[in-house]
Amino acid sequence: MDTIEIVGIVLTLLFGAAALTYGGYSMKAEYPLRAILSYVIAGGCVAAALIIPIVTAIYGLPSKESTALTTISPAAPVAALPSETSQAGPSPITSEREGGCEFVNVSPKYLVELLVKNTSVQGHHLMQGYIGKCLKMAGDVVNVNAFNDKRSVVTFSYFDPHPKNGPDFYAVNWWFAPDWADRTAALSKGTHIVVEGRIRAVDMINVDLDHCKFLPAP
Repeated sequence: MDTIEIVGIVLTLLFGAAALTYGGYSMKAEYPLRAILSYVIAGGCVAAALIIPIVTAIYGLPSKESTALTTISPAAPVAALPSETSQAGPSPITSEREGGCEFVNVSPKYLVELLVKNTSVQGHHLMQGYIGKCLKMAGDVVNVNAFNDKRSVVTFSYFDPHPKNGPDFYAVNWWFAPDWADRTAALSKGTHIVVEGRIRAVDMINVDLDHCKFLPAP
């Protein structure tokens, strides 16, 4: 049993004992309402002391290992077009350079998981190896937004009803320059496209890429 749990139980029982003693005093002093209230509080403290170890046993307490800094180890290259179901991929060390941009072989889900599975400080530290790198991906259009400056953003989104320590929802937002306005405006929901872009920002539900362009389907 954890030390914090033991201290909590002892303090709860002490408070219950004090409430019980005050209840007895109130009954003798002919204050029945105070006595009843004190007995109720005492009973609640005893119940809490019994429930604390049960709740702790079910849900547990965070271990020291769970807060350790997660590192990324190099791995073998994966497919050039990671899908939304791709798991952890290689670090930027194994990336490839094409046309002046350094591509990383990871999925957007992997990037979001870096933030979900780590503290904010750890996640953003790990993310610095990916910001500014490029990514290729195939997916289905969920939405298209256009702005007054003729820029547009094409969105893929994914929902997992049974996530395993990962995000249950995340979106991938591909930002296109005005030159692509006619092409993005013609897209319909469900259209399968292949795109590439430069990773601009990542949070716990979004991956944003700019300098995007369409690629021929493989």
